[in-house]
Amino acid sequence: MEDKQHITIHIADASPFDHYIKRDKEELMRSAASQVNKIWAKWSNEFKDKSSKDVLAMLAFRYAHVYYELLEQVNANEAALESAEKALDSILLDVK
Repeated sequence: MEDKQHITIHIADASPFDHYIKRDKEELMRSAASQVNKIWAKWSNEFKDKSSKDVLAMLAFRYAHVYYELLEQVNANEAALESAEKALDSILLDVK
């Protein structure tokens, strides 16, 4: 059985929510929440004409954008590694 624990996440001015995580991921989760809150506070100050909900939507979109950029890079790296592996296999297995 996985060793899980309960934590409460506080994001911006939204209601806190409960989350169950692996114990070894607590620091990562708390760091993620902290970073979201720091950016939300900064953007809320910069975009005073936007509601809290709008700022959170902008923040969610930015995180999604970064996620998909990284995913694209990972996929490109995996394709390059697969190509290099095939070339290496071809060299190593083409023994005469």
